[in-house]
Amino acid sequence: PFACGVPKESKIPNCISRIGDKVIDLKKLEEQGVFKGTLPDNTFSQSTLNKFMELSPSHWKKVREILTDKLTNSQVDFCIRPLSDFELTLPAQIGDYTDFYSCKNHRDNCGKMFPKAITPNYEWVPIAYHGRSSSVMLSGTPVLRPSGQVMPPEASEPLFMKSQWLDYEFEMGYFIGGKTNNYGETIQVDKAEENIFGLVILNDWSARDIQAWEYIPLGPFNSKNFLTTISPWVVTLEALKEFKTEMPQQSPSPLPYLQEKNRSIFDVNLETHYKASEMENFQKISSSNLKELYWSLNQQVTHHTETGCKLRPGDLMGTGTISGTTKDSAGSLLEMSEAAKVKILLPVERFFLQDGDTVKFTAFAQGEGFRVGFGECTSCVQSS
Repeated sequence: PFACGVPKESKIPNCISRIGDKVIDLKKLEEQGVFKGTLPDNTFSQSTLNKFMELSPSHWKKVREILTDKLTNSQVDFCIRPLSDFELTLPAQIGDYTDFYSCKNHRDNCGKMFPKAITPNYEWVPIAYHGRSSSVMLSGTPVLRPSGQVMPPEASEPLFMKSQWLDYEFEMGYFIGGKTNNYGETIQVDKAEENIFGLVILNDWSARDIQAWEYIPLGPFNSKNFLTTISPWVVTLEALKEFKTEMPQQSPSPLPYLQEKNRSIFDVNLETHYKASEMENFQKISSSNLKELYWSLNQQVTHHTETGCKLRPGDLMGTGTISGTTKDSAGSLLEMSEAAKVKILLPVERFFLQDGDTVKFTAFAQGEGFRVGFGECTSCVQSS
């Protein structure tokens, strides 16, 4: 995986990779000429991965091959350092952030509580909204409880108050990379994977009571714009190729521009761990899989550009909440509590997040005798 961090002897981030609990200083490798002839000069002497992201999949693959070869032959020991030597930072300068709604199970779970969530366009359109890139922050950033307009049950007018229905959403995010489309061009669905650099864990924090009042007719706004957190390590598609698996065919068949020759997704396990303020240890409360998506990553990219909208390296996309069909596979407390009708049983009881509660997302792809991990995405709720 790739990330960025500030070494303890400096104040400026540079690009790094990771093996186990050790960090590979890619800037030092670059200074020794390891990537000479493979990458443009100073690709990794940057404070973000954007310059690396804007290269081609062949470049990303070659760098991974070089690192694997050098590690196998113990030729990079001089640039391997403890993880504690770096303060991790956002891996990219994020130009734009778009959040999709691409898991049908999540749609159906919400539809049982809110029938208006079942819309006739879902099987035709990869639905999304534009989020705030300025609010995308790194794992570990505290969640400051937002305030906003709320319409309490049986009230005659809204109140301005702190959200009482603060929730998480387990998503996977992915960064756009490669040679992207020009204005007016659509990225073809069978080539869209060439514009996906890699994946991160993403938590799209949500204020459900604010959302319930504001989302009709234009969708969520302030209920989502206060914070989105991501894990620091970006796992490239090349590292996940062994975990690619077929997706079921869609019914009805989508419009031609969204029809893929080979529908595929990655087999990535997702786990939510919860620690209420009264608890000493985390408790796993749900698990799901990236395979639960209805709309593929490629379809999301293509649909985003159907109008000719230009994407740029470093843009971030969210898959939308990823849920299974059962409560212990739900990607949000909204689904687990049935909109505050059923208490979630921990050592303490919860409907939604309370101040002092901590949520930790983990993700991994499990192979035969090895695992590709994504690290974690963890934040604690604080009173604002």
